[in-house]
Amino acid sequence: MAKTFCKRIGNLTLLLPKENVDSGNKDFLTVKVPIFKNSPFVIAQDVADYAAWDQATIEQRQRRLATLAVKVWTAKVK
Repeated sequence: MAKTFCKRIGNLTLLLPKENVDSGNKDFLTVKVPIFKNSPFVIAQDVADYAAWDQATIEQRQRRLATLAVKVWTAKVK
């Protein structure tokens, strides 16, 4: 499962370089509050709202990000 979901957009988020290094490969519960909750990026802060980080969570977040993407990234065709 990990290989299937590791590069899905729902599993990824922006972090500052130091936050990324500090989080490393630590488990989700270890990094969720100090790293994600305190991130300057709202898209990373919402990760701390999840109780666990599993397949269902990644799929849920992916659907949420897809909905946001449509609103944010619009193409104007002339």
